[in-house]
Amino acid sequence: MNGLENRSFRPAKPYLSGSFPRKEAPAWTGPAFIILAILAGCMALLLCVGTVYGLLRNPQSGPLFSLGAPEAVMPAQESAARDRTPSEAWGMDAEGRYLDGVFTGIGRLRISLEPEPAAAVLSVVFPYPAEDRAFSEELAARLPELRQITGDYFKGFSADELRRADEASLKTGILARYNQLLRLGKIEAIYFNDFVILD
Repeated sequence: MNGLENRSFRPAKPYLSGSFPRKEAPAWTGPAFIILAILAGCMALLLCVGTVYGLLRNPQSGPLFSLGAPEAVMPAQESAARDRTPSEAWGMDAEGRYLDGVFTGIGRLRISLEPEPAAAVLSVVFPYPAEDRAFSEELAARLPELRQITGDYFKGFSADELRRADEASLKTGILARYNQLLRLGKIEAIYFNDFVILD
């Protein structure tokens, strides 16, 4: 015997209809429900209108808006996407590839200068051949080093020296340092989107 015979099993009691309290169904009225219904209707209408517009819009037309692209960069990107001719915007590199991409990954840097608390705030951008995947990947992989080079280069100047410095010579100096680092391609030119000396 396994001991199960001695246990008594009682059948479960049937539930009586009045033994549990009934919950009232929520009332779908009131100002909160009306506001939510209006918002849901507006979102559905916006979704439908956007879908119809997207289906009927010319695929060759440019973007309606762009987020985060610098103003100086936008015409180059749009013209390169439209024609991809060497006469447009950035031109060609030494190997004959179109410079239709703009590298903005370095971002805005704040570099401390002598005498304290002077600082330089700058962002460096440059065109590059976007179809060159290997070079694009090298730029992304070397991003911390490019930022370090930029910081080290400008820390070598005082605030007064940077104010008097020729922008072209600053660009030439940093461009040479960038190209010493890069192995899979070369940067043809760099541009400062921002360049401010703070005291």
